[in-house]
Amino acid sequence: MKDKLNMSIEVNQLFLSLKENYKRMLDQFRPCKPGSEFLEQNLISLFVHEFLKQYPEGIAYTEIPFMIKGNEYWASRLDAFLATDNVGYLLEAKGSLSQSNLFESIHLDLDRIISPELHESFLKMAKGYKKDDERIYNLPNNVYGLVLADCWSKSTANEWKSKNFTETEYANLGRLNRQSIYVGNYGNSDYFILCGVTKQPVWINSIRMES
Repeated sequence: MKDKLNMSIEVNQLFLSLKENYKRMLDQFRPCKPGSEFLEQNLISLFVHEFLKQYPEGIAYTEIPFMIKGNEYWASRLDAFLATDNVGYLLEAKGSLSQSNLFESIHLDLDRIISPELHESFLKMAKGYKKDDERIYNLPNNVYGLVLADCWSKSTANEWKSKNFTETEYANLGRLNRQSIYVGNYGNSDYFILCGVTKQPVWINSIRMES
């Protein structure tokens, strides 16, 4: 899985490819009950598809189990994990929500992404369950958090892109390089994909960076 992944160019290209395919598909069919929204699983599936097209020797899995604080039963789930030899992404996606609910939900998702429990869970998955377990895997050198969200509000899209969240109740959003990508107008409403990648890796060489 050799790669020369560049954050500013390569990830942005994934986002733009996601937008083009989503736009093409939405022009043909919108899979949701009239008056409601489609599920964020569509964003996840399409992003995985674009990632594997761009990195055919990469890996991509959804619904990754992990432990949560105070509970070792692996009861929680990460939306997706995508990786090459060198770079990995811990992905969480959100469907259409009100601005406050969306920002709060992503803030909490980032708590999970940077949590020691998620990191420990991946280390346990990578090293196997027994001393002599042959299923030992190497994690990517650099692992980032990545978020995607559906958005039907221009004001929310603008706030996502430009607001300084550092001193707000959604301070985790300040950890992200963020952009909002305009997809098109559907039913007299503008649709955007909100994207964000952590500015710094959350793990380097399997070592968790202090949050």
